[in-house]
Amino acid sequence: KEASGQAIYIAPLQPNYPCCDQALGDSKGAGRIGLTRCKSRYFFLITNIFRKKIFYHSKKIAKFAPFLRKIMMEKENKNRENATTYAMSAGLVLGEALIFIYFIQLQFCAKLPLCSLILSSLGFAITIFCVYHYTMVYNRDLLNGDITYFKALNFGMNLFFFVSMLLATFFYFYFQFINPKVLQQTIETSISLINHSNFNLTENDKILMVNNLKSMTAANFALSSMWSFFLMGFILSIFTSFSFRNKNNIVN
Repeated sequence: KEASGQAIYIAPLQPNYPCCDQALGDSKGAGRIGLTRCKSRYFFLITNIFRKKIFYHSKKIAKFAPFLRKIMMEKENKNRENATTYAMSAGLVLGEALIFIYFIQLQFCAKLPLCSLILSSLGFAITIFCVYHYTMVYNRDLLNGDITYFKALNFGMNLFFFVSMLLATFFYFYFQFINPKVLQQTIETSISLINHSNFNLTENDKILMVNNLKSMTAANFALSSMWSFFLMGFILSIFTSFSFRNKNNIVN
């Protein structure tokens, strides 16, 4: 402590004899020193400044947090919209190819099992190629190589969903307006296969399946084909997405 600009000095005990604890010598008031100043005041000053700075910047971050969250959500929604749009475009290409194959198969190969088998195999091969190829292009153009297993699976599901809707629309218009006789022929062929099948089916099961086939309409066939194709595409996407399970898989 200071008074009138001069430091006040306090002497320790001043014994009249030499000390044995600390060697003060044999003079009175040996080791007289000034009081220690508050050296920690600079530490408290610095910490107070940092605390104010941190509080100020945390308020600014809290102020702009909703804005940053909004930007991130908009970016995520934009990426999702782009993925959906690209899946629709790829699904349109695959759907057109499959519609052409099924039209040839129904129109000219309805009574030719070998021709139907070849066209069905061709359609399946084209399906595998398209889902793998367009997933690679989606990874390269839209994700810049930053693809994961679930992103690839989601893209495949969207692709097959649009393709299944296109095929359902085609089957409905074909069996309802273009050539209704083909549906009746398909039903009769299926009934014949059930009656002559070697599967372990009871008579009640066969009767139930035959009755369901006889009540089949163009709308029912289109709806069942849509869900069956989507299920097939979902299973296929599960396996093809394994090729893109590595996040750092960049397609050049």
